[in-house]
Amino acid sequence: MVHPYYSVDTYKAVYEPVIPPISGELLWNETWFIPPLPPNFGRGSGDLLVQGEESLMSNL
Repeated sequence: MVHPYYSVDTYKAVYEPVIPPISGELLWNETWFIPPLPPNFGRGSGDLLVQGEESLMSNL
């Protein structure tokens, strides 16, 4: 027996409300919000990983 969560009726009920697409950026409303920026990914904290076998041998 399969759980009702995986039934066709549940699938249809979930995906029934459809968001209509917008024709293009020209039709978007202009806002005064600051545009989103990508996250600032820097070097993480903690010990650096040793790269390669040569580095391991030079530390001996």
